[in-house]
Amino acid sequence: MEAGHYIQLIIAIGLVIFAFIGSYALPLRIIFPAILIIAPFEIIDSRYGTSSTGLIYLVGLSLFLRSGIKYFPLLGAVLGIILVYFMSLSMAAVNKFDHILYIIRIIPGFILFYIAYNYVRDAKDSAGFFSVLLVINIFIIIICTIQLVAGSQSVALFGIKEFSIMANRESQGRLSGPFGAEFTSEYLALANLLLAYLIINKQLIARWSTWVLWVMLSVNLGFMVATGSRGGILILVLGIFWGGYLFRYQLGTARLVKYLIGAMLTASLMTVIVIQFTNFNVLINRIESTEVKSGILDTRSVTWPVAWEAIKERPILGYGPRLRLENDMLLRIPGHKAIRYPHSLPLFLLYTLGIFGLIAYVLFFTHLLIRLYSGAKGKADKEMSGASMLGFIILAMFLLDEIKIEFLRFMQSDYQSIIFILFGGFLAMADRARITTTNTVATRKSNSRLLNLKNT
Repeated sequence: MEAGHYIQLIIAIGLVIFAFIGSYALPLRIIFPAILIIAPFEIIDSRYGTSSTGLIYLVGLSLFLRSGIKYFPLLGAVLGIILVYFMSLSMAAVNKFDHILYIIRIIPGFILFYIAYNYVRDAKDSAGFFSVLLVINIFIIIICTIQLVAGSQSVALFGIKEFSIMANRESQGRLSGPFGAEFTSEYLALANLLLAYLIINKQLIARWSTWVLWVMLSVNLGFMVATGSRGGILILVLGIFWGGYLFRYQLGTARLVKYLIGAMLTASLMTVIVIQFTNFNVLINRIESTEVKSGILDTRSVTWPVAWEAIKERPILGYGPRLRLENDMLLRIPGHKAIRYPHSLPLFLLYTLGIFGLIAYVLFFTHLLIRLYSGAKGKADKEMSGASMLGFIILAMFLLDEIKIEFLRFMQSDYQSIIFILFGGFLAMADRARITTTNTVATRKSNSRLLNLKNT
């Protein structure tokens, strides 16, 4: 087993070195979208790292050296988060190497955040970034389709074990998707908010057929039902209606009602198809059987209290960056009491990084929300201000869903990549909208002063 991990690591190192050379030689207009599309899909994933981890580090270094990365928004908040990780590492009682591996795998998310930001900040429009997100969505649809056909079997692409796709939870009637049922559903909900916006604002992505966007949205809805996740459905519904309200003047009442009816009919049709013709048909039963015990959802009634009791013992800097150590549920590790993931980002952060870690991430996401909202209020560039409002809605829905799941798990670096790409790009749009508005206002004031001087 160990030899297999070493072989994977050697292959990954070879691939990323090749990518580093290519990223230094190829034009930035090719490198930026290529790395954003490739990064979330880990060809090799060993206990020591993934192919994407090394790829992001070396490509990020290459882009920095050739001045491809020159903007670093929210740098203070990001450095604060990284500092807390190392502070928590110093407090970890056992297996520090496991915690170091976690930090090595979490930092590439922030590198992708800056790569996405710089790519969009200097772009002519938003079409390139939206195309990157749509291509990522297509790859995820392909993976989900393979899983749907495979059933409970784990599929090894090209017959290579290291290229295996996650097996489904068919015994529970749930499609796993590339990130696991909960994270896949959350991703598909966010992707559908994006697709709904692009369908309404087709001019932003002229090269993509409206029918292609509708098909993608429909298939996403079907796979959401197949995951059996209630949270993803909830945030999608809330996001659609909230977005409809915020964009009501742009859409008009008649157009808004037409799109809402179309979305509801599509969702109903895909729900019937999945429930009637696949084995992944537990969503309705899970919704009907939902219970609240002592103010906590039934599926969180055990994990939340267990995590909270442990948090009270080490509330300042937590137990270390990595919550689940290697094989800690199979082997007894002296000095470490294994617990299951709490299924809550706030509890996860409190357990691993303590109150300082929670504050660091709250500051990061709060500043991100403020910047997105500020960009949405820009009047000079309607394309960027509208996209900023979309980013604000998507981030708010993401944070709402993260109350009952945590995207910062050790094995979720692929999903973390998508999340950081998403918000890095939207932040760049918000900053472009804000800067354009500021420059426009300054120009108007200058012209007004000149006009007053001429009149005098």
